[in-house]
Amino acid sequence: MADRLKTIVQRWSRQRMPQQDGRLYLTRLQDNVTIHRDQWGVPHIQASSRHDLFLAQGFVHAQDRLWQLELNRRAANGTLSAVFGPITLETDRLSRTFGFARLAKATLPTLEAQAHSDLVAYSEGINAFLQSNPQLPIEFSIVQHRPQPWQLLDSLAYGHLQMWALTHGAIGELVKAQLLQQVDPELVNDLLMTYPDQFPATL
Repeated sequence: MADRLKTIVQRWSRQRMPQQDGRLYLTRLQDNVTIHRDQWGVPHIQASSRHDLFLAQGFVHAQDRLWQLELNRRAANGTLSAVFGPITLETDRLSRTFGFARLAKATLPTLEAQAHSDLVAYSEGINAFLQSNPQLPIEFSIVQHRPQPWQLLDSLAYGHLQMWALTHGAIGELVKAQLLQQVDPELVNDLLMTYPDQFPATL
């Protein structure tokens, strides 16, 4: 029974795979764009304008990561619970407390013209995928949800969430500094499980 169910799910998922070869016609493009995927499936985009480049980037992001995009923007805007219910309520409260969506609105007027244009084109690419692909990834069917059009503010809100995620380690540094004033450094390292100096560095 389990094997049969697995086969059905795999077949259903393959039917929902986006088109990754041949020709597609997108009305927002200003010229032809070529997207080549290498042996690992990584897309390489060739475009004759910056607008088309960012539009194509948004399109392939939606092709490959639409579910991730939807989760990320809902996490940033504090709206996960609209899809998942009470289980994500605390996450939404945290996001709204930090105010990533409010920060996005405050950031918008400060954007340089080029950055604004890039983000608009990127949004157009995601929305072009949504408009041309009624069959969405299987995750959307499981939770019975269809994403709304992508907004420029979604990109900004997620950018602020990413900045917080990459810098909230500063709190740990402050805690460590306070501990070092009162506790032996070796014990502090043991408590905080720091990365050993003799191990290779990674990026």
